Amino acid sequence: MQAVRERGIQVTLVSGRGLLQLGPWLEHLRLQAPFIASGGAYIADPANGTIIEHRPLDRDVLDEIVPLARAGQVGIFFEEQDRFVGEASPEIIRRIHAISGVGVFETPDILRDTTVAPTKMFMTGDHARLVPIEAEIKRRGLKVNLTYSAPIYLEVTQQGVNKGAALACLTAYLGIPLERIAAIGDGDNDISMFRRVGLAIAMGNAVPEVQAAADVVAPTNDAGGVAWALRELILREPAVRPSSTL
Repeated sequence: MQAVRERGIQVTLVSGRGLLQLGPWLEHLRLQAPFIASGGAYIADPANGTIIEHRPLDRDVLDEIVPLARAGQVGIFFEEQDRFVGEASPEIIRRIHAISGVGVFETPDILRDTTVAPTKMFMTGDHARLVPIEAEIKRRGLKVNLTYSAPIYLEVTQQGVNKGAALACLTAYLGIPLERIAAIGDGDNDISMFRRVGLAIAMGNAVPEVQAAADVVAPTNDAGGVAWALRELILREPAVRPSSTL
């Protein structure tokens, strides 16, 4: 990472994770560039404290989706800027806490106990339970964007919110053309980003659809795929792109 920065290449994070989860990673990696969180719903510049864009979910949409999730017997989570709220079984709450590293405010009624419009909602459960919920949301024509960060996680953001749209907003803010951006990812939610950038790099552990959307397939995450991409593709590029998006 240091070698990339020494070449004058800006590195940032574009993540489905919320602000609370992303903060420790930004600090650990010592990243000062603007970042994208919550699947594209939140864009901020830590250097000056500017919120570049924030597009939370509408309450009327949540009032329709939450009952569908309850009927499908899946865990329901809201990401607020300073709180993580969950309506789920104790087992699921513990799993999400372990994965996210963030404390979860547990509630038996997530709609009752949420007063701030959440930046993102996600449901978690067996993929077979999530698919009919996704289908019903689409059938009703609700104004949201749906994407899977993994087969057991169905994410819901405001209509028009995705990583690709957020990246376009961020590059406009930075004054960097999208064709000079390299993006690295491994999830379905990275495809919208791949379609907009100059160089799309999928991890070797990504599903076939994600790999097919990329220009290059790197080794897997466990095999140091990101380090390989930075070393073999970014640092060796003669006319190196000025920004690499992870």
